[in-house]
Amino acid sequence: MAKCKYGLSPITGKNDHWWNGETKKAECTRCKKVLPFSKYNKYKWNKYPPSHRPVLPQCKICTQDSQFEIRRKEIKITKYKHYKSIMRSEGKDCDMNYEEFLEIWPKNNKCPILGHELKTYPKEERGKWKGGRHYPYTPCVDHVDPRLPMDKNNLQIISWRANELKSDAIPEEIELLYRNLELRDDRYWKGSIMDIVSSGQTKHLQNKLSKNNWVGKYTGDRKL
Repeated sequence: MAKCKYGLSPITGKNDHWWNGETKKAECTRCKKVLPFSKYNKYKWNKYPPSHRPVLPQCKICTQDSQFEIRRKEIKITKYKHYKSIMRSEGKDCDMNYEEFLEIWPKNNKCPILGHELKTYPKEERGKWKGGRHYPYTPCVDHVDPRLPMDKNNLQIISWRANELKSDAIPEEIELLYRNLELRDDRYWKGSIMDIVSSGQTKHLQNKLSKNNWVGKYTGDRKL
């Protein structure tokens, strides 16, 4: 048995990890349940002798709970690490430290686009947001201009909902969507949809968009 720091084991009465290689069961150091090895993640390296516990101290569910709590508790650090990972994926070194990153974080902790308070979702709602959906108020690291690479001058912290709506759109696309959605509302527009489609302003925006040659982040990978 290997020594640990997770409190006394109900089985041994000692500060250790209980496990049994014959029955292939082990005690979780967090929930203290005895579970099959299949309920644990295995060590990814083989430097330990055969007598060492072959699975990690915490079961898979407790591991997920621990990581979830860490991300919630240290959301700003988590997002800073995400920023660095984006920089690496774009082939660049991180151009600012954590303190500089905090200066970019909204001072009132509100989304600068929608005004929502930035927060992690309640624990009781965990697992509810599925199918690619995220908690709307979660802070996100976002490119200000999707056509440019990420750096400290092209970075903003916004809510997931704002990021979902903005996606990789540019101003001309947003303006055209605005005209199609809000100006069709009777509170703002009394004409028909064809009045909007054929209007001079719409044509101007469409021409401007065409000259930008932009259809999303995959623009360079396809022909228009």
